[in-house]
Parts: sequence; structure tokens; C-alpha cells
Amino acid sequence: REEPTKQQQQENATEQQQQAQQQQQQQQVNAAEQLAVRLLRYSAAREAEAFRDSTHTCSICFEQVPGSDCLQLPDCGHFYCLSCLKHHAAAQMEQGAVENMRCPEPSCRRPFQPYVIKELLGEAGYARWEELLLQRTLDKMEDVVYCPRCDTVCIEDPDHCAQCSNCLYVFCSFCSDSWHPGTDCLDPHEVRLVMMCGNARGSHKTNLALRFCAGKGTGALAPGFSPMGKGTGAKAPGSSSDNNIQL
Repeated sequence: REEPTKQQQQENATEQQQQAQQQQQQQQVNAAEQLAVRLLRYSAAREAEAFRDSTHTCSICFEQVPGSDCLQLPDCGHFYCLSCLKHHAAAQMEQGAVENMRCPEPSCRRPFQPYVIKELLGEAGYARWEELLLQRTLDKMEDVVYCPRCDTVCIEDPDHCAQCSNCLYVFCSFCSDSWHPGTDCLDPHEVRLVMMCGNARGSHKTNLALRFCAGKGTGALAPGFSPMGKGTGAKAPGSSSDNNIQL
């Protein structure tokens, strides 16, 4: 084995020295970052303590309340008494306006953080909010349908075929019957009933029905048709006996 030359020894020493300097610089940067984080946390804690010990005017009820009875929103800094915010959140839930869990300030309207919503609604209310928000999100998706057998969320193909991941039922998203490739399952009259029927939960159903009707014309509803199966005698809620319902 050849011994390293003097030049190689110098190069190795220089490389080791550079690595040591880089490690030292990185340690200094890490220490500075950790110090900055501690200072920010300390400053935030002191500000929160001063806020709790002070009295503030709620912008909703305009009453003077101690800071300990207020909630300062983390994203925008607006604050309100906890009672008003709880009533605000409960009112949005009663109206089904789950997307309106936002700062009440008209010029702000930033969404509440999830942990804020949980604090305002409690565990049960927060679970209900998550459920409703998920349902609204799914209903806005054009390719989401529901299994007619077990109500599981499914994704439909461009030809309106869907397979349930739970019960493995393969069905037509138009008529909810077994998949029937190459066959038109609904005539224009029946498509109108799909638009009205309670099991057409998402807006995508209405869009599909409108496209279907546009291609085949319009007319009166077929009497006694049910999207779960033809000829069952079921009718859409609120439909009249003469079935002369127009779009």
C-alpha cells in the first residue's frame, strides 16, 4: 500500500478543517433558531397572559368581559366573548351552514381552526360538523354516487357505471339497477323523476339528468316509476296524481 504524499495529506487536512467549520456553523444556526423559537413562545405566552388579565369589549354583544371569558382567534387576532362565539357556531350548525364557521368580522371571515370549532361545539357537535362537511364535499364531486343497497360512497365511471367497495354491487348510477352496458335505462320522463327523487343526493345527479333530457327531449313523468325498479308504483315526494310536472 502506497503512503499518501505530502500534498494529499495537506488536502485531507484542509477538507477535514472545512467540514469542522461547516459543522460549527450549522450548530450556531441551530442554536439561534432554537433561541428565536423560545423567545417567540415566551412573547406569545406573555401576550396571552396580559389578554386574560384585561377587560375587553365583545364586538358581538358589546359587553365588557374579562379576557379569561373571551376567545382570541389565532389566525386573525379578532376576539369575542366565548358565549357569543358558541351561539354563533350553534346557529351555523342549526342552519346547516357548516362552511360558515368563520370569524364574524365582516371584513375578515377567516375560517375557524378545527380545534376552535371543537372548543365551541364540544365533542359531539364537532363530530357532527365533520360529518356534514364531508357530506357537502362529496355532494359537490361530480363522480360521487351512493350504493343503492348499502348507501356506501362510490365513484362512477364516465359511462355511469359504479361498483360498491362494501357489497361489491355493480350498478347504473342513473337508475340504481344492475349495470346494463349498451342499454338506455331511462327515458326522458323517468330522468325527471331521478332529478326529484330523494335518493339523488348530489348535484351531479341533476347535471346528469339535464344532459340526458337535453339529448332525448322532454315530456310528462312516467306514472308509477321508481328509480329503484320500474313498475313499483313509487312516486317522488310531492308529485301530483296527473304527473304533469314541468322542468
